[in-house]
Amino acid sequence: MRIIPFRLSQRRRRFIGLTSRDLRRNVSVYFPPGGKLAIIFNERAKTGLSARRDDICMRYCGAFHTGHIGKRDSGEGDRFLKNEYFSSVELLRVENTVPFDMERFIGDTLSRSYAINESDESYNEFINELKAAFNEFEQDGVVMMPYNTSCYLGTL
Repeated sequence: MRIIPFRLSQRRRRFIGLTSRDLRRNVSVYFPPGGKLAIIFNERAKTGLSARRDDICMRYCGAFHTGHIGKRDSGEGDRFLKNEYFSSVELLRVENTVPFDMERFIGDTLSRSYAINESDESYNEFINELKAAFNEFEQDGVVMMPYNTSCYLGTL
C-alpha cells in the first residue's frame, strides 16, 4: 500500500449536484491551487435489489436520477475528475456491502432528494413495491446492498 502524505483541512463540505464550473468555484474558496483534495462518494452497484429499486424509483419519482458530479454517470464523472478537474489524481475503489433491514431500506430510499413523500397519491403503492422488492431479496430479514466507494485524491 502506498501512503500519500497530505495536510488535512478541517473543512468538510458536500458539493452535491453542482455543475463543473460551480464545483471549481466552491472548492477554490477552501483550497489553494496546488492543494490536495479528496473527493469520496458511494455509488450503488446497479444489480439485484439495487437495480430493482432504481426501476421502482424511475416509475414513481419524477425527479429520479443516478450519477455524480452534476448528475453525470460514473464514467463521465470519472473522466471529469481525472482529465479536467485535477492536475494529477490517484484513484482508490473499494467494494462495500452494507446490510439493510426493511426499515433502513425504506428509510434510505425515502431520504433521497428525488423520493416522493406521503402527500403524493401514489406513495402507498410506491412503499408497497419497495417492500415487495425487499421481501424478494431478503434473507433472515436483511438484504446486502452492494456499493462501490471511490476516493479521488488529487492536486488542484
